[in-house]
Amino acid sequence: MGLRNLSKRASENLLQVIVFGVSLTFLIVLAETRSDLVNTWRSSLDQDTPNYFFF
Repeated sequence: MGLRNLSKRASENLLQVIVFGVSLTFLIVLAETRSDLVNTWRSSLDQDTPNYFFF
C-alpha cells in the first residue's frame, strides 16, 4: 500500500525519498566515524589512565 502510493505520486515524493536516503547515509557515516574516533582515542591512552574525565 505504501509503495503503491509512492509510485502514484512519484514526482511529488521524489524529494522526500532523496532526503530520507541522504539522511540515512549521513547517520551511518556519523556512527562509523564516531566509533573509529573513539577506538583511536582509546588506543592512544596509557594503560594507567583514570577512567573518568571532566569536560
